[in-house]
Amino acid sequence: MPTLHCVECNNATEMMTVNEVCTFMKRSRRAIYRWIKAQSLHLNRDAGGRYLICKASLLTSCNNNSSRKRALRLL
Repeated sequence: MPTLHCVECNNATEMMTVNEVCTFMKRSRRAIYRWIKAQSLHLNRDAGGRYLICKASLLTSCNNNSSRKRALRLL
């Protein structure tokens, strides 16, 4: 996972691909894309156009999703 600057957090943070987020959060790609559409995650795009998702936004989102709570317990 590359560490990049997240414009939303205004911090250097780990950025994850959609597949990495699926594995980390134990959720489907469809669920992750719903979160993206709802704008509940901080995003960047890489040179190939793939989404890169801020790991901090996964862990600190206002959304009280049980999968996110589980992720916080894992850390």
